[in-house]
Order: sequence, then C-alpha cells, then structure tokens
Amino acid sequence: MKRIYLDNSATTPPDPQVVREMAEWSARHFGNPSSVHAFGREAKIKIEEARAKLADLIGAQPGEIIFTSGGTEANNLAVIGAAKAQADRGQQILLSAVEHPSVLKTANYLHANGLNVDFISPDPQGVVTLEQLQKAQTAQTVLVSIMHVNNETGIIHPVGEIATWCREHGILFHCDVVQSFGKLPVTIREIPADLLTFSAHKIHGPKGVGALYVRKGVALEPLLFGGGQEANRRPGTENLTGIVGFDAVLELLTKQQENFNRLTELQGFFERSLKAIKDDIRIVGESVVRSPYISNVIFPGIDNESFLLNLDMAGIAASVGSACSSGSVQPSHVLSAMGFSERDVKSAVRFSFARTTTMEELNEALLRIREIVNRLSADPSKSPRPA
Repeated sequence: MKRIYLDNSATTPPDPQVVREMAEWSARHFGNPSSVHAFGREAKIKIEEARAKLADLIGAQPGEIIFTSGGTEANNLAVIGAAKAQADRGQQILLSAVEHPSVLKTANYLHANGLNVDFISPDPQGVVTLEQLQKAQTAQTVLVSIMHVNNETGIIHPVGEIATWCREHGILFHCDVVQSFGKLPVTIREIPADLLTFSAHKIHGPKGVGALYVRKGVALEPLLFGGGQEANRRPGTENLTGIVGFDAVLELLTKQQENFNRLTELQGFFERSLKAIKDDIRIVGESVVRSPYISNVIFPGIDNESFLLNLDMAGIAASVGSACSSGSVQPSHVLSAMGFSERDVKSAVRFSFARTTTMEELNEALLRIREIVNRLSADPSKSPRPA
C-alpha cells in the first residue's frame, strides 16, 4: 500500500537538492562562522549569501534578516522583543484569536507579566478584518500580530491593508508568513510589516531553521544572551547546515505561480470530490479567499480522532490542525474562535498539500477516504458525543 502524505502544513518532505547541499556542507565545511580563520570565513560568507538571498526575495536589506531556530523562536522574538522594546510607549498588544500557538502562548506569557493583551475574533467567515482591528485599537496599542495564511484553515487575512494602517498610525505590525512564503506573493511591498516570520521546513527545507525580518530602525529586545551573533539580536553559534538548507530551498522558489495554479486545480477537485461522498460534508472557509495548499473539512457525525487513526491505517497522513501540540489531538482553537460548535470542531480534519502532491495521489486518497467515511458513518459507536 502506497502511503499518501497530506499533512504538508505540519512539515514538507525536504527537497533532494536541499539534502545534498546540507550533507556536503556538514561533511566538508564545518567552520564556526565567528572564527577568523579560513574555515570560519567560508562559513560566514555562506551565511551572508543566504541572508542576502532571502532579503532579495522579499525586497528587504540583508541586515534586516535574523536567522533563528525556526518559526516558533522567530514569533517569540518578534512578539516579546518588540513588546518589551515598546513598553515605554504603551502597554497593549493586539493579536487575532486564530494565531499559531507560538504567538498565542507568547502573548499569554506577556499578559502574565503585566502587559494588556487583547484578542481580535475573526468575522463569521473566519477573516480577521481591518475594521475589527480598528475597534480594538487604543492609544496604548504598540504591537499588532496577525498571520497571513491560517495554518489550520488556509484562510488568507488582509494583512497588506492592516500593515499599511498600522504604519500610518505608528503601531508596529508583526505577520507570521510561515504558511504563505514560497507559496503566495510575500514581499515587504505587498505586506509592509515591521516584522515577518519565516520557517524553512514548510517549503521543503530543513527543520530547525527559520528567520525573522526586522525592519530597519525597529527596536527589539533579545530573548537570549551570549555572543554577538545576528547583530546582537540572536546570540549563539549559527546553525550553518540548517542555513545552507534554507539557502538551497530558496533557489527552488522559481515556479511559485505555476505551483499555485496547479494546486488551485487540485484543491478544487479534492474538495468537490469530498462533498460528493456525503451531502453534509463541509469545507471551512469555502466562501472566502484561501490558500490552495490547505483544506479543512468537517465530516459531521465522525469523531476526528477516530478518523485520523483510520486514515493512518489506510496509509493517509492528515491532521486536525497545528502540529505543535506534542502529537496530541487537541480541539481547534481556530474553529472555536470562528464560532463552530463543539460537535463540528471534533469532526474537522485538515488536509494540506505541497508542490509534490499529485492528482494520482488525491484520486487514490479519495477512494480510501470514501470507504472510511461510509464505514464510520454506519457505526454509531465511532460518532462524537453530543456537545
């Protein structure tokens, strides 16, 4: 039985070119970038090449890019670092109620330490709008954090419009672009943010490396203390091999529009085919603009934990949402914030795609999903308890 991977929002398979580059550098180019000898200089040059490449892709300057251990650290550094640096200007930060846990829990930490944290709920379609932000903003607001593409639903928020408004009103804006960079247009012209979060392993790069764009002139308190790496904002010996992998995957982002168009067709086919299995199957956010890389589907009457186990036994990898929950199946805070009932939340499954996903895989997955849905629908013992 061929296994079918439809959990690409959790992580993507590393591209073979990325693996080769990382293996080469890991074996032959092992110098510490802070060392003054030839081995260190070679490593430092490679890191600066990667920094310049990412900066060029988003229209920034190399000095505005900080390499981190991943999206979670970048989000922590952005939210905590900016909030602390702006503490003398105001004591309120605003973020959407559908953010990634690495933003939500970071904000909760700040709240526990005396900062005023307020959450913006999405509209009934799941979109966080500028109008909602304007209603929540006060004279004390110093930072707003709203993601570009939601990692559970694929819903796209109007972050370009929001970023522009924040800039005009002297409020720092942070945007998590982990689920959009490399898939949708992401530049500081389209999203004039002060802070942007990136992660390599969501775009066929390695795990353990990410980046934070920090607009020139934006003050940021460091999370860690030690050496002076990354312009004194992220100390510690750089993850050279990881950055090499990040650099390699940036070279592969040349067919973004072609991939987007193909995935749009695949997603449309997949969702239409799912709804044809049973009349009550629903697509979350179907009426709004979404990423073609994510489909969140509600299978009424079927417990999603049981569904996931059956999918896994049938060779299909999917999930219920964020992968950052220690492997546990947690109720979706995103769907709850959108107003879905507990019954619906417990019946929702996320399928997510990548440029490696094929029509052949989706056709085979649909055959297996149909069998599972029909079987679980006929077995009341596998249904969720009433809310």
